[in-house]
Amino acid sequence: MESQIEPRDDTWRTLRRWVFRVVTAWAVLCLLAFCQGFILTMAGGPSWLPLPWSDMRSFVECADGTIIVNLAFFSRVVRLDRDGSFLGTSPYPGGASKDTGLAAAADGRVFLRTGTRVSVLDSSWQLLRTYRGNGRYGGNWVLDDAGRPVFAAERAGDRPVVSRLARPGDRIFPRSTSQHSFRCDDGSLLVRKYNHLERYAKDGTRLGSYGAPFVLRPFAFPLPAAMAWPYLFVLGWIAQGRRKRKGEQTETAADARATPE
Repeated sequence: MESQIEPRDDTWRTLRRWVFRVVTAWAVLCLLAFCQGFILTMAGGPSWLPLPWSDMRSFVECADGTIIVNLAFFSRVVRLDRDGSFLGTSPYPGGASKDTGLAAAADGRVFLRTGTRVSVLDSSWQLLRTYRGNGRYGGNWVLDDAGRPVFAAERAGDRPVVSRLARPGDRIFPRSTSQHSFRCDDGSLLVRKYNHLERYAKDGTRLGSYGAPFVLRPFAFPLPAAMAWPYLFVLGWIAQGRRKRKGEQTETAADARATPE
């Protein structure tokens, strides 16, 4: 009987040990990914570097089919082609900001708002022009008759148009930083599924999905990567308790040796 139980116990201990190692490695890599966000924001990074889709905000499909996703965690955007191939990442032209908005026009231009500044770019993320608004909230922008972004505080109550390519007269930025869907020019619909996108045909047929490489998805913030913080906290608390007990045992042993018989 003992010969049958011992191998099971050894297997269970080995499995627990490997699970602990894998989860701990994931938590440490999440910590490094968190630090990477500050490094990329402050020092920049190469455009060829794929990133987890952390703090995904708005997204658009340009007139030429390029998909642009706003990743506020890194103060960068990621660009994909219609087939989902990675084209690169690019920083915000206006510098780091958490108050952002993204829109695209039917003529191929892309608009990125960072605070009260609006950068006009093409689908390859080349800066064309910059506009500045005023006021405490910078999201009240509309396209005038010539298609230029104009700050219009008097239209603050209008419904923003962010679910399709914008045209003259449309308000182009939402008050909310998150976005649920985008109606593409061919009639298909891009829908946000937490930290990736899925494309649906007019009849509801799922056509495909877009997202970060699968190896990077466990490191996206806020979830699942934020779960690493309580895990590391508990791990540190347990390690501190073990060190404390070990110290107490060492002191008890030393006292026992020093006590005369």
